[in-house]
Amino acid sequence: MGVDLKTIPPIHGMEAIRVRNLLRKAHEAFRLDWLTATFGFDKHKAGALAKSLVERGYVERDHELQSREEPWMPWYRVTAKGKELARASAAGRIYRQTACRTLNEFMQRVRCVNNNPAYLYSVRKVVAFGSVLGGGERLGDVEVAVELKPRIPLEERWWEAQVTHSEARA
Repeated sequence: MGVDLKTIPPIHGMEAIRVRNLLRKAHEAFRLDWLTATFGFDKHKAGALAKSLVERGYVERDHELQSREEPWMPWYRVTAKGKELARASAAGRIYRQTACRTLNEFMQRVRCVNNNPAYLYSVRKVVAFGSVLGGGERLGDVEVAVELKPRIPLEERWWEAQVTHSEARA
């Protein structure tokens, strides 16, 4: 399971979910003035927030990018820890009973796909993994891997075969 936003204390007065959203918008790197323009922070607050993000390890100064782009404006690069926070979900944990019901509904949809020749692929295999296989009553998510099998041969001109297949089913 990834980062639990509820366990992260505020960063320079910002709740973890706001920091997560900030890092999502930043993508890989950002300039200090981007914080002021995007979030309406004054220069002092933007600088203090950037410093706090560096101290917590979510971003780091990017002197190379700064010297290449705008030497007068500080640049920051999102670290691996920052990217992990950016991917964090704000969804709460679910009960095992809910997870099992969701898996059963998913498998019903798999059966519908496999029984309908209009689909270009059938589902060959479904495998559940992660916390759903453990013994806990509360889960962070339901993880499944799906292996698909093409219903038509995938030749060199596979797109023509798919169009023909689709037109035949229309």
